[in-house]
Amino acid sequence: SASATPFGPGSLPGLSACSSDDDWFALPLGVGDLLEVAAGFSVGDGNIDIDIVGPDGSTVLSTGSTTTDNEEVAWTAVVEGTHYARVFLASDAGAYPGNSYELQAAVTSSCVADAFEPNDLSTAAAPLTPGSHPGLQACVGDADWFGVTLAAGDALVVDASFAHAEGDVDVFLWSLDGALLDS
Repeated sequence: SASATPFGPGSLPGLSACSSDDDWFALPLGVGDLLEVAAGFSVGDGNIDIDIVGPDGSTVLSTGSTTTDNEEVAWTAVVEGTHYARVFLASDAGAYPGNSYELQAAVTSSCVADAFEPNDLSTAAAPLTPGSHPGLQACVGDADWFGVTLAAGDALVVDASFAHAEGDVDVFLWSLDGALLDS
């Protein structure tokens, strides 16, 4: 856990799990924050499991250990601090060593949810129609994902209006394959 990759809510595609080479990710949590971590993969190439580990770097708080495609695990923090997601290859099965996966994480705080929740992962993106959408809520550690359908040649304009005194809001545009297009 000492060399864990800092990771916030969102998605990391193109990762690989290999025997005897666990992947560690560091996620800061406050008391009462709900951490949800998911790994998308094909079990035919190897089974991947996930542990949520406490701030001490060794206490396993929750484990996702099914033997099917994809893995999900959740934990509600009882202490503030950096928690860890340990992703590891539980068993190898494919023609090649290891297995590829996409990691997604969502953190839900005690912040009030808006009408589009739950949309904390790219796979749960809320469809967004053209127009104004007042009353949305941005919460620390709780990324909101929205999906828009565009035809070739369409232009997309996104304007996030908010009071800077209440906090900063960042907007990112991602492609379906996980590439960052603009921010």
